[in-house]
Amino acid sequence: MRQEELLRLVIDSLPGLVFYVDRDLRYRFADRAASEWFQRPLSDFEWREIVEVMGRSALEQVREYAELALCGENVVIERHRRFPIGSAICM
Repeated sequence: MRQEELLRLVIDSLPGLVFYVDRDLRYRFADRAASEWFQRPLSDFEWREIVEVMGRSALEQVREYAELALCGENVVIERHRRFPIGSAICM
């Protein structure tokens, strides 16, 4: 099994949504749970900006934290967030 396939298997087994976002706040990776939660195929996340997937309001709420994390800082946030298909506590 290739390392990428193994990583996807491990991440898809985690009890939460996992994203990898680049410095341009563009999704590079999303897990199966994210695909199910947002009711979008994984291909809808890859290379799309956060604002395209989650909307401007959600982006503005997490932008500061995302930028800190992208600079290498350890960031933990917890917010109750409403989405078109439900709500969740986002950390």
